Amino acid sequence: MVDEQARLREMLADLEEYLDGLREKQGVPKDRFENDADLQDIVERRLEKATQTCIDIGRLIGRL
Repeated sequence: MVDEQARLREMLADLEEYLDGLREKQGVPKDRFENDADLQDIVERRLEKATQTCIDIGRLIGRL
């Protein structure tokens, strides 16, 4: 159980990191975002990682 709680804290820290990265991109003007495929990829990947982390957190909590 201690390992699972440590893992949960780690996942929550990861999630916060992904969300912080997304917050950094919030101020990007829409036209720049629409014309920057690399920026779109960064945002998409951070969203994927955040979503998967939420799913993993839910699964872990279900086992606690």
